[in-house]
Amino acid sequence: MRAEEIDLDRIVDYRSEYTAVIKKPKITGDQMIGLCPFHQDKNDSFSVDLKTGKWHCFSEDRGGNFISFWAELNGVSTQDAYKQILAKYGVQQQDRKKTEAERKSYSLQQYAFEKKLPQDWLKERCHLSTEKDRYSGATYLLTPYYDETGKETTHRKRFANKDFRWKARSAGKIGLYGEWRLPEIRTGKYVLLVEGESDTQSLWYMGLPALGVPGASMFKTQHASLLQDLTVFIHQEPDVGGSTFFRKVTEGLRDGGFIGTIKRFSCSSVSGCKDPSDILIKFGKEDGSKKILSLIRSSETIDLSQLPDLPEAIKGAPVNLECPEGWVYSEKGIFLLGKNYRETLVCRTPIILTQRLKSLDTGEEKIEIAFLRDGEWQKAIFQRSTIFTARGITQLADLGCTVTSENAKLLVGFFRWTLSTNIANNSTQTSTSCHSQMKRLRTNSTQRTSMQEQPSQD
Repeated sequence: MRAEEIDLDRIVDYRSEYTAVIKKPKITGDQMIGLCPFHQDKNDSFSVDLKTGKWHCFSEDRGGNFISFWAELNGVSTQDAYKQILAKYGVQQQDRKKTEAERKSYSLQQYAFEKKLPQDWLKERCHLSTEKDRYSGATYLLTPYYDETGKETTHRKRFANKDFRWKARSAGKIGLYGEWRLPEIRTGKYVLLVEGESDTQSLWYMGLPALGVPGASMFKTQHASLLQDLTVFIHQEPDVGGSTFFRKVTEGLRDGGFIGTIKRFSCSSVSGCKDPSDILIKFGKEDGSKKILSLIRSSETIDLSQLPDLPEAIKGAPVNLECPEGWVYSEKGIFLLGKNYRETLVCRTPIILTQRLKSLDTGEEKIEIAFLRDGEWQKAIFQRSTIFTARGITQLADLGCTVTSENAKLLVGFFRWTLSTNIANNSTQTSTSCHSQMKRLRTNSTQRTSMQEQPSQD
C-alpha cells in the first residue's frame, strides 16, 4: 500500500513525535522550531508544521515529510519508515490498491464520525449529503448554503484529505453559513460567530445559536446588517489564523456600520481544546454546552471605535502594511493560508516592501525591501525583476534571508499581492495619489538613496 493511501495526518501525533527528538523546541500555534537533529545546530534552524508533519532545515536548506524524517533519524529506507510508522500506530496495511476515485472519496458518514455528530441530524438539520462526482467517480460531502429566505445560494464540496471546492461561479454568492436560521437566532438576541462550518454545526448540536464564516477573507461589510440588534460573540482560535479572523470580522462589522455589542471568547482556555468542535468531542453535548456558556459569560467586550485602522503586524517594522488576503506575516515569518485555512510557513525571515523608487534620468524602477535579521531591521534595494520573479528573488539568500528555489514562487506571489493591496489597488489611480499613499505608508523610513523617488504606476 502506498503512503498516500493512508492519511498520516489523522493518525500520527506529530507534536509528540518531534518534541521527543528536537532539542529546545519552541511551539507557536501549529509551528515548531528547534535545533536540527541532523547536524550541529545552535540557531534553531529546524522548523516543523505540526499539522502536516512537514519539516525543513533552513541551515542546510532541505526538508521533507514525517516519513523522510523517520527514515533519516532511524537510518532506514522511506518504505521501511512508512511500515514502521503504521506499525507503531497500530494501522494494518492492505494489499489491494485503491483506485483514484477511492483515494479522493469522502462521505457524510466519515464526517459524522470525525466530528462526533449524528449522521441523521446532519442530514435533516444541516442538509448535508454524500454525492458522487460525475467526472472522477469520487464521492464527496455536499454542504449547501442558504440565504435568510431559505433559498440555496451556493454549496461547497469536501473530498478526502480536506480538499474543499466551491460550486462554480460562487464569487459574490458566499454568505454566512447558517443564514437560514437567522429568524430563529434573532429571538434569542445573541449569536456566536465562528470560522468554518463544522464549528457552527457543533454549536447548533449543543443548542447554541451560531453562524459560520467560511474564512477570514470572506466576511464582508454587508454581513454586518444581518447581525444588527444581536450581541455578537466572536470566537478567536489560538493561532495566527485566529488573530487574522478576529481582525477581519471586527473590521468588517465596523466598516459595515454595526452598532450592537461585540464580545470575544476563546475555547483555548479549556485544556486540550482550540474550537467548539473540540469542546463537543471532549465533553459531549450537555457538558460541552455548559463549557461554551461559561466562556461567553466571561467574554471580553470589544469597542469597535477603538480598533486601529491598520494593526501593527510586526512591532518596530519600518513600515506597517496591510497584509493581503490569504496571507499572514509576523515576526515569525511569512505564512500562506490554505484552502482549509491552515497557515503554512513560506519563509522564516520577515520581509516587507518599503518603497518603490524611480530614477528621474532613466525611468528605471527599483524596489526597497526591509527584512528582520538577528533581531535588527536591515534594508536593501533591488531591480523589480529581482523581487517579482522566482529566479531573481533567490538573490535575497545572499543577505541571509531564508529564500530558496522551493519557496521563491510563493514569495513572489506574496510581494505582488502586498504591492497591489497597499498601493495599486485602484487601476485608475493617478500618479499623484499613488505617491501620497506611499508617503503615508512609510512611517519610519529615513534612508537616503542615490535614486530620486518619483511616483510611479504599477
